[in-house]
Amino acid sequence: MQFQRTIGIDYSGAETADSSLPGLRVYMTEGGGPAMEVGPPPGPKKYWTRRALAEWLTAILGSGLIANR
Repeated sequence: MQFQRTIGIDYSGAETADSSLPGLRVYMTEGGGPAMEVGPPPGPKKYWTRRALAEWLTAILGSGLIANR
């Protein structure tokens, strides 16, 4: 069985949960396509924070967008 969607996270950097980290990157693939970078949510921070990433993962996993089909 092949996954329909995958998420990869480069979780580099040691700061606080609300620090904007240039080394914190998120990538997602769908249907066997190429990995595309997922940008952070709109706001004053240029890069992902650990808190924003946790909230995004909670929302996307809870929404059923990442599901075993």
